[in-house]
Amino acid sequence: MPLLLSAVLPGLGQLRQQRLGMGIITFLCVASWVLQMMGPLIAMARKTAEVHPLLPVIAAAGYAFIWSVNLLDTYLAARAEDRAGTGP
Repeated sequence: MPLLLSAVLPGLGQLRQQRLGMGIITFLCVASWVLQMMGPLIAMARKTAEVHPLLPVIAAAGYAFIWSVNLLDTYLAARAEDRAGTGP
């Protein structure tokens, strides 16, 4: 279940696993990414500024990195809980 939640929104899986610190860090990474990418992407959509054409690729790659690290972290934590017998 935590892995599915992490796939939907990075950080939710960690919160489900009661790993508040990692969940908050992940949410902050996503929020930072959104804030950094929204301005240039809006400018590009409105065609109000010259924006490098690679920006959407860089934006997608950045989010994919955050998402994949989040999924890997959630999976490894769930495996460790299952091995220790402390899973929900």
